[in-house]
Amino acid sequence: MKTALITGASSGIGKQTALALAKQEYRLILVARDLSKGQRAVDEIKSQFPETEVSFTSLDTTHFDSVREFTAKLRSDGQAIDVMVLNAGLFTPKLKLSKSGHEYMFATTHLGHFLLTHGLLPLLKKSSDPRIVVTSSIAHWVGYFTDFFKLKTVSSSSLLMAAPFASYGRSKLANLFFVRGFDQRVPGIKINAFHPGAVQTDIWRDTPGVFQRLIGPMLVTEQQGASTQIWLASTPDLTASGEYFVNKKKALTSPWSQKKSMIDQLWDYSLSELGIKQFGEPE
Repeated sequence: MKTALITGASSGIGKQTALALAKQEYRLILVARDLSKGQRAVDEIKSQFPETEVSFTSLDTTHFDSVREFTAKLRSDGQAIDVMVLNAGLFTPKLKLSKSGHEYMFATTHLGHFLLTHGLLPLLKKSSDPRIVVTSSIAHWVGYFTDFFKLKTVSSSSLLMAAPFASYGRSKLANLFFVRGFDQRVPGIKINAFHPGAVQTDIWRDTPGVFQRLIGPMLVTEQQGASTQIWLASTPDLTASGEYFVNKKKALTSPWSQKKSMIDQLWDYSLSELGIKQFGEPE
């Protein structure tokens, strides 16, 4: 039996991926912030697939000590992880700092997942076909990095949501930097990113009403948004690694996302901020 760990699994495309992998008889380790929503997701999975072995942990990936505790527990259990789906993400209409002092979207979608992967890499290496799937976005085209220390300060401007959208794009650009940096450094594990499309999920709940009305007709269903994620996690003939997919096909990414110097700088910055001496060798 294969094991999949999914972050952001309590709703949206994360939950749809959990349901799809349960149907394929995966053992599931689900992670999300909201305990009640997570338990409802577990109940839904068990109602449809009673034989599924599924657990849920309430975890905010911006709480780095909690991430370390969670990964240490899984390592002590010793069970191999075949697939990690790094799906947790959010949009904040007003920029704020996380408990760690980093911009919240960046801390959630990049630093927390970076630390989670570091802590669980020994379990991925136990798998015969280990994979990591990262939810990025076409929004990475508006992301940019010029000064990493600015990630510890936030603009108070919310004019036309420009600053929040730019920061959201930056967090999704960081996802691509991570995928490419990991692929260059860790052989034997397939890692890919994808864009799910504009999905009818809770991520839009904090955007202005006028924006919701404009984008509403263009949104795809959660099932449609999850299809590439499910495919990357489970298709038996996958050979690609370090790539970015849209609708199960390799897609173009921004020139900025391909700059090796920036990939390396973000990798080193992440190691430093998280206090990691050797990636994938948790102390």
